[in-house]
Amino acid sequence: MTHLFRSIHLLDHMSIVIFYRGGFMSGRGGALRAALVAKLFTVLMSLTIVSSGCNRSVLLSGLSIDTAPESAPQPSPGPSSKLISLPNGMQISSEHPRVFITKQKFEEMLPLMNGPKAKDPYKRWFNLLKQSQDSGTPVQLPSLAILYKVTGDISYLSQLISRIPLSSTSGAPSIEELRALDLVFDDIPDSTKWAVMKRASDNPDGFYYGAVGESNSSIKPSWGYHRQGGVAVALLYSGVFAGTDYEMNKDANIHRFDAHNFLTHVKDEFSPSGGYFWNIENRIAGSPQYNTALPGSFGGMFDNFGYDSSLGEEGSSILSVAEFSFLTGEDHYSGFLHEQARASFYQNMQYPYLNSKPSANVWCHRAGDEWHTVARIWNTQTDYIQEPPIQNAPLVAWLYQDSRMQHFVNHGTQIELCGVPYNYLYMDLLFYDDTLEEEGPASNPTASYFSGPGLVSMRASWENDAAFGVFMAGEAISRRYEDAGSFLLGRKVDVIVQGGARIRGNVINERAHWYHIRSASKNTLKIFDPLERFDIDPVTGATLPLHAGGWSLVGSDNLGGQIFDTALSSADGCIYAPDGNTSSCSSRIYRKEGSAFPENFGIYERADIIKYEHRPAAFTYTVGDLTASYTRKIDFFDREFLYLRPDIFIIFDRVQSVDPEFKKVWVAHTMDSPVPDGIPAPLPPLSLGMSAFSDSRKLLISNPKNNTQMSMLLPESNRVVIRGGDTMLVSPRSLNSGITLQGADGAPLAELDIPRWLELFAVGATTTGSVTITGEAESVQNTLAGDGQITQVQKTLVAATETVSFQNKHQLEVSGDPSYSVTTTTLTDLTQNWIPDQWRGYRLWIRGPELFLTITSNTSNTLTFAEVPNLVRGWAYQVDRPVANTTKLWKKIDSITAQGLDVGNFSVSVPHYFDTEDALGRLHSFVPHSDATGDTYKKRKELGQYTINIEASIPKKLDQFLNVLALRDPSVPMPSAQLLKSVEANASGALLTDSVTGRTFVLFGNSRDTLSAFQVNVGPGAARGVICDLAPNALYSVEIDAGGLLQVAPNSAGGAIRTSSMGILSVQVSATGEISSRDL
Repeated sequence: MTHLFRSIHLLDHMSIVIFYRGGFMSGRGGALRAALVAKLFTVLMSLTIVSSGCNRSVLLSGLSIDTAPESAPQPSPGPSSKLISLPNGMQISSEHPRVFITKQKFEEMLPLMNGPKAKDPYKRWFNLLKQSQDSGTPVQLPSLAILYKVTGDISYLSQLISRIPLSSTSGAPSIEELRALDLVFDDIPDSTKWAVMKRASDNPDGFYYGAVGESNSSIKPSWGYHRQGGVAVALLYSGVFAGTDYEMNKDANIHRFDAHNFLTHVKDEFSPSGGYFWNIENRIAGSPQYNTALPGSFGGMFDNFGYDSSLGEEGSSILSVAEFSFLTGEDHYSGFLHEQARASFYQNMQYPYLNSKPSANVWCHRAGDEWHTVARIWNTQTDYIQEPPIQNAPLVAWLYQDSRMQHFVNHGTQIELCGVPYNYLYMDLLFYDDTLEEEGPASNPTASYFSGPGLVSMRASWENDAAFGVFMAGEAISRRYEDAGSFLLGRKVDVIVQGGARIRGNVINERAHWYHIRSASKNTLKIFDPLERFDIDPVTGATLPLHAGGWSLVGSDNLGGQIFDTALSSADGCIYAPDGNTSSCSSRIYRKEGSAFPENFGIYERADIIKYEHRPAAFTYTVGDLTASYTRKIDFFDREFLYLRPDIFIIFDRVQSVDPEFKKVWVAHTMDSPVPDGIPAPLPPLSLGMSAFSDSRKLLISNPKNNTQMSMLLPESNRVVIRGGDTMLVSPRSLNSGITLQGADGAPLAELDIPRWLELFAVGATTTGSVTITGEAESVQNTLAGDGQITQVQKTLVAATETVSFQNKHQLEVSGDPSYSVTTTTLTDLTQNWIPDQWRGYRLWIRGPELFLTITSNTSNTLTFAEVPNLVRGWAYQVDRPVANTTKLWKKIDSITAQGLDVGNFSVSVPHYFDTEDALGRLHSFVPHSDATGDTYKKRKELGQYTINIEASIPKKLDQFLNVLALRDPSVPMPSAQLLKSVEANASGALLTDSVTGRTFVLFGNSRDTLSAFQVNVGPGAARGVICDLAPNALYSVEIDAGGLLQVAPNSAGGAIRTSSMGILSVQVSATGEISSRDL
């Protein structure tokens, strides 16, 4: 019957809504099918209707809002299973397996693997596991258990038992052991079971920190996502042993883990009526119960996709939910939104242009399958994620009958192609549903709003060359930190990115980590209050007037950004980054205290999407209220984000500061160099990595694959500062052992603007030597309190010497396509589009013959080098440079002396990717080491190399910023953008004249007040228009005269045009001045 309903769902695109068990469930079908569904529902009151995996939404005035979640087939202990009662009053299945999988499901799947009912892919997967085990490569214990149950071969059971450790020094039982134990529980010797129980008790933090103690506690836990990997294992253990003679008759002093009490905790945590785990998981996935934002689609995550896909973190939440459902025979997963909408969320957050599609089978992937990287929100250097946790995907797809997750199962990582011992292939064997249809990303709309995390994704189409954007206006959940109002943009390549990543391991790297946490690294607004403090009464938690009390920011913390989600630093110049080695810099003062910051389940309200409208063929519009992300230095900050398909993004900000003297700076980070027009502005002496312009109206960001034009319309008089790139301190030259480089006539070899670490490059015959640097470097003296907290930092410049060794570290620039060709003097890669001589002096490494050559020149796709007779083409190539970094921060270089080097190309540079000023005008650099010192990080352009800073030449209390970005092929003309201002000064906007899309005008309200009547000259002729910030669902008259004066006014009379529920008028102006409502 389930599949009958699935076939009904897929017949057409009209929505029906069925009321069932107090919630909504959307299906698919016309009126006749709706009647059929209703009749079947009447007859089969207990029937659970299965989703086709399509968007579960209703359309309300252009706003897609998810209804309550659908139910899925409810697992059951099976018709022959008996329930047993536990001392805590719960009932669970009496027969194993019962927690990793139900006995009924297990018995259904085993015949598909071997014997007369066997079929592919189950048969093929089973044989792969059998071949691996039989040929001497042991498979995982659950796979071994399956081999035993299918074949009856006792040798498999013997091998399984022998691989379960008996000693407590082996640690707590693993998830693999416990899954296998559940599958073959009745065949495991008593001694092994007792040993497993003792190991669980003798390792009190084995499942997770404090697990044994918590199992014996009456205090209700609050499990966040960091616990889910451990909770799933502890629950598995409890489910295996609960109610058995072993748990019932144990000596509690020896076997101290209380399985029954732990299950009580699980029941409490999974309760929709008050369980922390249930509520926090649903909050981040879009439940409106504890969220003040506009309701949207379900789907979300705590901080980033790296954690969300990690089996030790968020990726394991489904295991706990499924295990408890299987164990109790009760549905504990329907309405669990995080898992239920995970696949949809991942599909919508995919970059179009970061993709792979092999023409032949490759490691873990099948020929013809295509996979995409998902958006970099908060980056822990796990920004390569392409899919939900694939090990659990078959379980999720089957449990929820989720056709979108089925797409990832069918076209994501293919474990059978990952080689022996085919880890986790047993999950496919047990849970893969070969009858479940799939839905790929292209069946989604071209924009989606996920209200849980406050993310809006938008794209021109589902083609790989489509423009793509993500707007952020949600809560700082866990470690997503301070990104209110930030956005990402790209087309064929990254254009606007967030700066940096979590890079750790030494103090220099921790500074970069701290910077990536701060909103200064995001694409939002900085508002500088030199006396900024968290105006919160430390006793009552109440918000105080500006500068009236609370905690002051030290100077180096004050980058004009948003309220910290971490502790303040304890001293000026002492940067505290969490999870690292800078804890002595922590003030231990957190803003997350008191009534000033409303909290629900550890989530502090700080930004909301307040408007969202998507018109598929025309535009996507969204507005974020970002006010709560800042201290009392502002009255409000709204960002309106309008995407005009296919390739124009318009960003309008209105921000009102408490003091008009508070400088406001619009910030964006780019991968490629922005080049503004305007009047070059004077710079301070020794201003490295910086350019400035007055009254700049336009800048261009060039890339061989995509050009981006940014028109800066407001403020009308501006100052634009570009920071970033690299400064060459010592230009490329030969350097041999014993040679010293010095400045001319006693002058320094190089001087810097502020103390910085140095990046050294050496390309040549021998790069395993070192250099010794002399000059002037920064010295730091810290004053410590009795508890080790740094209370004062004193920095001075002193004469210094440092020897830096080249340790076979390389800075990768190009990882080449395997289809390249070579001659004795050239390498050609037709997939590239390089800048001429971009790689002169770099190293070419041809893999296979392991040749290292120095590049003498290059064209758009060809590298040239000295002749190599009989050059053999290898299997791959890369362009790189041997690199080393200093640990000292240098202000002046007097000399550099080589030891053991023989190179034809030695250079010294400093990067400026994350340079920024504080509220006192002091410059700081937050660039991490690039030679993998203390961390695996090496230079990555896609994490940002340049920062655009735009500020008003004369700041006001209320400022507006208006920027128009067009992303196009280099050969396609760019639109012109002209500032529009209403006669009444209550509206501003842009008039776009474009050879591609024609004339378009866009208008926004200058204040937070709803726009009333206004007039603005948009010029004569045909045009399309979008007018924002009007009253919602209201009638307006719209007229235009022969000269192009547009007049808009409220009008309840006939002939008026009605706005959308988000207060938008979308109009078309004909060549003769006739106006009509339309989708653009």
